[in-house]
Amino acid sequence: MNQELQNAMAFYESAPQDAYSGVEGKWLWLWEVLQGDFHENPTTAQTVTGTLIFMIPLVDQIGDVRDLVANCRKINKDSSDTWSWVALILTLIGLFPTLGSLLKGCLKIIVFSVRKYLFKALKPAPRIDGAVLDQAMLLLNRYLYYPAVRKVLVSMKVYNPCHYLAGKLNELNRSLSVQGLLARLDELMRVTRQLFNSVMKFGPDALGIRIERLWTIIMDVRKKADEGLAEALRPAQDYLDQIINRLRVEGD
Repeated sequence: MNQELQNAMAFYESAPQDAYSGVEGKWLWLWEVLQGDFHENPTTAQTVTGTLIFMIPLVDQIGDVRDLVANCRKINKDSSDTWSWVALILTLIGLFPTLGSLLKGCLKIIVFSVRKYLFKALKPAPRIDGAVLDQAMLLLNRYLYYPAVRKVLVSMKVYNPCHYLAGKLNELNRSLSVQGLLARLDELMRVTRQLFNSVMKFGPDALGIRIERLWTIIMDVRKKADEGLAEALRPAQDYLDQIINRLRVEGD
């Protein structure tokens, strides 16, 4: 296991002690990291630093797989819950290559707050709670003032990042389709399977059954994804419209 992968895992979960020593222990560590729910309580510094995906190799990839696992487990409990599928869509839109690394980082900060609301609310509402968007904008503004981010914005000649992000997100929202989301889902599943295979190859033998059990859940979600994503697409786009409008207000 290389140092970059260990650094990425350490962002989500502290390095194991003696119980996870050795090569097998490090791969068991990766497995435990992937089992985590959405990164619910990172410090602001971790949230900001973690979104600088062009500076911290593999953090973003592991985070995407971790989020997919959490999404699929949520959907597996009740595949008729439209809001669970909305949360999956919010995860998948961060994978569209047209956004670029900087915008993906901005988007992930906002999605972090909204998706957390979706997973914790007893009954999510058609409109995002204002306090949720307030928190999202607070984290976003802290991110935008990070020196590395400001340097990239200047190089891109982006002088009003909130307006810029709103415009790009609006373009993406207007072009969203079930087919495009399924393509991103399949791509993320391939990455997930590769990580699972590595854990099975180098990790403890006892993990094999647990890995295949989880993969069965993910595959079952994929079988239902055509219908589930189609039903959730309009509510997800409505959520994105609310985020876009708030970004425009913030930019003003």
